Amino acid sequence: MSTMDWLGAGVFTYGRKLGDGLTWWLDELRAMARSTFPAPRRWARGWIAVREEDGAYRLSRPGRPDRRRLPQDRPVNAALMLPPGLALTRLLWRPPLPERDLRRMTELDLDRLTPFKPESVYAVIDIVGQADETGRRQIRVAVAPRVQVDELFARALQDGIRPKALVVSDGVGLIDFLPKMNERRSVAASRLTLAAWALVAALSALNLGVAIWRDVQTTDALQSRVAVEAPRMAHIAAARSELARLRTQAAAQAAARMKDDPLRVLAGLSRALPADASVQRLAWDGSTVRVVGEAQSGVDVAAALRRDPLFTDVHPSDGEGTPSGPQFDLTMTVAAAPGLSKR
Repeated sequence: MSTMDWLGAGVFTYGRKLGDGLTWWLDELRAMARSTFPAPRRWARGWIAVREEDGAYRLSRPGRPDRRRLPQDRPVNAALMLPPGLALTRLLWRPPLPERDLRRMTELDLDRLTPFKPESVYAVIDIVGQADETGRRQIRVAVAPRVQVDELFARALQDGIRPKALVVSDGVGLIDFLPKMNERRSVAASRLTLAAWALVAALSALNLGVAIWRDVQTTDALQSRVAVEAPRMAHIAAARSELARLRTQAAAQAAARMKDDPLRVLAGLSRALPADASVQRLAWDGSTVRVVGEAQSGVDVAAALRRDPLFTDVHPSDGEGTPSGPQFDLTMTVAAAPGLSKR
């Protein structure tokens, strides 16, 4: 990657590169550990089982006589010797590269180096000896068909042999294919686990999607119901507003009546009205008084009321000026009682 690529990369790219670098470093440490401290072959000091042509097993062990009879009560831990013609081995010279890169390059070249496809064989790649004066390394490649090796392994388990190694001799030493078999099983188990987790993730996503879809459907149904009920709710809200207004008005009128004495208003009317005038209807809302009645011809009821200090702004209720005739309909404002502000 160029400098601009690094500057424009995201967190996931940095994490992947860091993981690749850590994997490479750990592989190099493992390769150094294997070359410096080779893993002990404990099975080499134990029993080695060789399957004869008649199907029986011959058990051999250094310093002990061979055995042909297997115990019936328990399986025998032994290294299973594979038939000599089952495995193909080759010695190759490779350029001076780290052990990890040599193994990877050889694994990619298996279809050219052997008559088998890489996915159909167990391949064991070992570094043989030290590098020569040019730095080249000699490696030993051993391959064995997976199907035949798996069949021999399963048959040995059925016959009472618990293989601790699957070995074949190349004339120089013994090559063990069991680690490669276990590695393949581990990879298959990892893939199965990954597939199971992928299935769990897919089902979780599906469950989440169904839950979201149901919530959307419920929300849409609720919105539709709200839209249907909107006109009725508007009428109810208007009625509640009108009711609140009427309650406020009634409370204000009640408060006004509590502050002003109606007897004071009646007494003022009795004092201010001429003797020739009679009241037929009286309405008082706490601040204004409306009187309706009749008087004899020539009596000015409005002028009489204006002369009383209790009443101000005396005017006809219909706003048409001074009434004519015996009938009168007047509205006036009542002055506030002493000690109270005028409403």
